[in-house]
Amino acid sequence: LLILGIAALLLFTIGTVFYHFYEGMEWIDAAYFTTMTLTSVGYGDHVPVTPVGKLFTIGFVIVGITTIIAFLDTVTRIRVSEHMHQIMEHIKNNPEKPVT
Repeated sequence: LLILGIAALLLFTIGTVFYHFYEGMEWIDAAYFTTMTLTSVGYGDHVPVTPVGKLFTIGFVIVGITTIIAFLDTVTRIRVSEHMHQIMEHIKNNPEKPVT
């Protein structure tokens, strides 16, 4: 989980820095565009304009969305596992009481 969280933060930083310096976006616009890209929202109000920026974005979307999905999947699995553990403990300690 920590590694995926760091990877997601690193991707956000790389995207923001790239779009600021290579595409000439203001910092806030670069961060906004990176967020919209990594979350696959993509409003279309900001777009890369250079060929290198477009190629970077293709790879960035593939790697970024995969990393974000893996991070969210891991968080979900941990939460479900914790919840299932609580249910099993409840059943073990209170066999005649229903789980609520």
